[in-house]
Amino acid sequence: MKEYYSELMDLFLAETEENIQVLEEEILNLETSVDAGETLNCIFRAAHTIKGSSGLVGCTVLQQFTHYLEDVLGDLRGGLIELTPTLIHAVLASVDLIKSMVKNLKVGKPEGADLVW
Repeated sequence: MKEYYSELMDLFLAETEENIQVLEEEILNLETSVDAGETLNCIFRAAHTIKGSSGLVGCTVLQQFTHYLEDVLGDLRGGLIELTPTLIHAVLASVDLIKSMVKNLKVGKPEGADLVW
């Protein structure tokens, strides 16, 4: 069972790193995107995948944090909040935090080890 979990975690980490790259690239594309709606959909899907996958492997801190990010992205897609440079900066900072959590997981630390609550 432990071997299965290890393989699952390796797959999760690889997939999450790919989704982090998508998040970073597409968030930066928001500033110049002709079709912001499709760009936002892509960003939302990447965050949604990270959220769901992290729950699957028991990374609840990462899951909960990404859920909050997903909520903001959903409000942005729905027109409830406006896309501003400040919001783009906050979303990029959120991605940096996700990257930090993934880095912790890769070295065997709890995902939220560096977080101050």
